[in-house]
Amino acid sequence: MPKVAIIGAGLTGLSTAYHLEEKGFFDYEIFEKNDQPGGLARSVHVDGFTFDYTGHFVHINNEYFKNFFENVIGKTGFTKIVRDSQVFTHDKFSPYPFQTNLSGLPTDAICECIEGFVLRQKHLHPVDTFRQWVLKYYGTGIGKYFLFPYNEKISAYDLDKMCPSWVQNFVPSTTLANIVEGLTTEHSKQVGYNAHFWYPKRGGIQLLVDRLQANITQKIKTEFQLSSIDPTQKFVSFKNGDSRSYDMLVSTAPLNNLVDSVKESGNINFSAAKNNLLCNSIFGFNLGINRPFETNAHWVYIPEKKYNFYRLGFWNNVVPAMAPPGCGSLFGEVAYIPSHTSEKIAKQNLRNAIAQTKKLLKIQDSEVLVDHTLQIPHAFVTHNRWREENLKNLHAKLRELNIYSIGRYGEWKYSSMQDAVLDGRATATAILTRLGHVAPAAQVSRIPRPTSRGL
Repeated sequence: MPKVAIIGAGLTGLSTAYHLEEKGFFDYEIFEKNDQPGGLARSVHVDGFTFDYTGHFVHINNEYFKNFFENVIGKTGFTKIVRDSQVFTHDKFSPYPFQTNLSGLPTDAICECIEGFVLRQKHLHPVDTFRQWVLKYYGTGIGKYFLFPYNEKISAYDLDKMCPSWVQNFVPSTTLANIVEGLTTEHSKQVGYNAHFWYPKRGGIQLLVDRLQANITQKIKTEFQLSSIDPTQKFVSFKNGDSRSYDMLVSTAPLNNLVDSVKESGNINFSAAKNNLLCNSIFGFNLGINRPFETNAHWVYIPEKKYNFYRLGFWNNVVPAMAPPGCGSLFGEVAYIPSHTSEKIAKQNLRNAIAQTKKLLKIQDSEVLVDHTLQIPHAFVTHNRWREENLKNLHAKLRELNIYSIGRYGEWKYSSMQDAVLDGRATATAILTRLGHVAPAAQVSRIPRPTSRGL
């Protein structure tokens, strides 16, 4: 039977394995570079505090994933939460989204935002950059006070070079009526893809991965970091000295790392991709303190440039069990692009961000019980022009070589945990179709499987 190798046991890789098994296909191996599966959907535990690799929350707007979450992951142990997110600007916390909660701004800033929205460049065409997209749909004021500075910080990239292909599902739209309503009411209606979310009652987002892994029969091979791929010989090698042959390879590794590992020969050349696939990195800092915080917010967006970090989140406000009783815990995020900023400067920015956070939230050094930092080398991919013009052909070339590069970093996109599961499902189907595999008609599953109702 043909053999499938899966690189990466994060959510996308585990979903691929699950959906292969669902169709009665078990001739695969799954390899993970870390000492445990989960990828960025892991949790760490330090002195009674639980931290994720910054905020990971389960958002559901797809019928298949809804059934998958209920029947495979299981809602027991999770809680559904109404988002409480805020924006901190002009020394004041206001509800999110910014554009419909302007009442906390100075009067002149409110006027700029409303006037800019009314006079926005609605007929601007083409819209090739994120900056142009903001000017067309939100105007100069909302751009000036939130969308420009916030996205410059989170992307660490020039907004005049960033394409807007990622924004549709992630930036809430608005109307003049919504803006005016936000001036006269304390809280506007919850909007956006993450207005409600699910999260484990205890243990962090790792529970999601653990539940999915429990539904897979094959043992995950940990500490297998990708070294090289010979697509001609269909041979994958790992940095621990081990290697495997394969018929089909699924990679959830970052796309730039993948193409760098492919042995080039003849018409196999990915040098352009290596030089143009950009992404940012993140330092995530976590603080555990000996008292609760004074805010009920789950997370807060920080657009102003005077702060090194772009977001703060409060773990124990999401679920109390993320911190010991009577304590508070938070995460903050500092972004940078390694090719643009040295790690020395990035670490200094991190130290500044921690100091700024303590000052902003009036945290005394004596109150800090835990100070824990995580580094995410691949965080948000950069939607530059090269990506827009070449990504589709790059994936097509890889598929010709029997390599499927999938997931948030494998496909080089901005996506959610729901998307990760759906990507694994779609890839399993595509591979089995190419292999001509037909699931046994009388196969009885060991576990409850979600239906495809509504798709």
